[in-house]
Amino acid sequence: FNYIDATKVIDDYNFEDRKLVEIVKATYFNPKVLVVDETTTALGQKGREELFKVMHRVRDTGNCVIFISHDLEEVIEQSDNISVLRDGVKIGSISKQEATPDRLKALMVGREIGDSYYRTDYGEEISKEVVLSARNVTVKGQIEDLNLELHKGEILGIAGVEGNGQKELAEVITGIQKAGEGEILLD
Repeated sequence: FNYIDATKVIDDYNFEDRKLVEIVKATYFNPKVLVVDETTTALGQKGREELFKVMHRVRDTGNCVIFISHDLEEVIEQSDNISVLRDGVKIGSISKQEATPDRLKALMVGREIGDSYYRTDYGEEISKEVVLSARNVTVKGQIEDLNLELHKGEILGIAGVEGNGQKELAEVITGIQKAGEGEILLD
């Protein structure tokens, strides 16, 4: 990766670039087996493409790659053969040509998944009482016109690849950083 300077401290780079450096380190001595375990979750599209080039390079030299990912489309696209584990037990293996997202899901959960994929038996309805709300929150270059509500008894998950605004959102919600526009209301 030409833009990474080996004389700089790794802390000077963002999380994605650190992952790319790990990939270089892992492949430097031509491993017979390269294990890539959920690495793409930490990478943007450019980083993923670079990782896939490395994986294919390792495979093309006669060595092998074990690619672990929850992204079924990505698994199908990048793998030659796919094995599904459930509760630590190998359920089955299929070739890339046989694989579809629906077939993999069925192997993963042990049944065909139709329109009722999500569970509906969770019990009580979430409270209507709003304990935190964000209205038209903007942090220049990171968050634009965000609106959300957190209800009493609810868990709100915020996820994304580094640099997509989740850190800034957490800082705005907790008051560490001030929003450029909008408001955060607590209770």
